[in-house]
Order: sequence, then structure tokens, then C-alpha cells
Amino acid sequence: MRSKRFSIRTLLIAMMLIAIAFNYGPTWYRRSKFGDQYEAVRNNTWSRDSGTSNGYEFRAANGAMLSVWTTEHEYVERSGLIEPLNFDPDPSRYYVYPPGKWVNTVDEVMETWDQYD
Repeated sequence: MRSKRFSIRTLLIAMMLIAIAFNYGPTWYRRSKFGDQYEAVRNNTWSRDSGTSNGYEFRAANGAMLSVWTTEHEYVERSGLIEPLNFDPDPSRYYVYPPGKWVNTVDEVMETWDQYD
């Protein structure tokens, strides 16, 4: 009887550890893969004052230029630059380009950039 109870408990613990690894594995992978970029985005002192538009850019392995901003930006064809659409920062979110969308956390920034690597 005792050995069955031990094996069920062991099975439950193993299932819990697998679920945790499955849930957090992609996040740990992103943090190791984009370690420098993750730290730069996370530790950057983002200015959220009205009239400013701070950002961080880096080049992905495939050559794509990736950037994160405090305000909404767009690609302007005639100049070939990424320019701000407005100068009122959102104090709680990040604007990621490409694809040109708002995200709430640095982890979401990394998830979005995973698509371009």
C-alpha cells in the first residue's frame, strides 16, 4: 500500500514540474536568447514625459531592425525612417515596431520580436 501512495505522489509532483517547465520554458528561452536586449529594455529609464519619444533599437539575426518606443510610431516611405505619430507617451505600455502594436510587458516585447528572428 505504501509504495502505491508514494508512486502517485511522485507522479503528481512530476506532472506539476512538467507543467511549470511547459508554462515558463518559452520565457526562460527568450530571456537567454535575447539576454542583452531584454536587460536593455527592462533597465532603460524610459522617459514618459509629454513631448518625448524615447526608444531602443537592435538588429535581429535575420537583419530586421526591431524597436520599442514610448509612443506610437510608423514607417514613413518617403524618408525611409520610423517616425513618431504623436508625442504623448503611454506610461504603462510599450509600442513595438514591427509589427506596430502596443504591448504591456517586456516579456511581450520579446514574444513579439521572436517572430522576426
